[in-house]
Amino acid sequence: MQLMLKQSSIGLLVFLFTLNFVSAQHIIRINADEFELDTQSRIISARKRVKIQQQDIKLSSSHASYHEKEDAFRLSGQVKLDKQDLHLTCNKAIAYQRKKRIEAYGNIRFQYLTINGLAQRLIYHIPNKTLTLSGKAYVQQGQDSLRADSILVDLVKQTAKAKGSSSLKISEHSLQ
Repeated sequence: MQLMLKQSSIGLLVFLFTLNFVSAQHIIRINADEFELDTQSRIISARKRVKIQQQDIKLSSSHASYHEKEDAFRLSGQVKLDKQDLHLTCNKAIAYQRKKRIEAYGNIRFQYLTINGLAQRLIYHIPNKTLTLSGKAYVQQGQDSLRADSILVDLVKQTAKAKGSSSLKISEHSLQ
């Protein structure tokens, strides 16, 4: 059965749709202009001005869908992620609930405190607070910058490790 809802700024609590993954402490709120609920395939689709919030993670995009089998949200179109001091934009993203991981794709830009970065692919490991960047990966802090095939950024320690072909630009000030 499919149910289509069209209404400006509809607020939908996913637990009311009786999805199995939601516990009382992990309520996910979705706001959008349009919703489509497919009870057979267990997919929720939202379009136009989509905003998703779970605890301190806020996501927004043009389109999003939740797939119960994957336990994941798929977002596309001007995707934005905000989690405390981390701000990220990209073309597409997949937020895996059980895995506590977010994968971002295409024209990624992120900022965390004084660290800025660019990549074509990024994996945010939420429990470890690490970012794995690949595809023209670039990280900058102040006047220092790092380019590499792949960069692992530890947000807690504020460190970066490069793999593959890499180049580092470091200011004299950083060495003192």
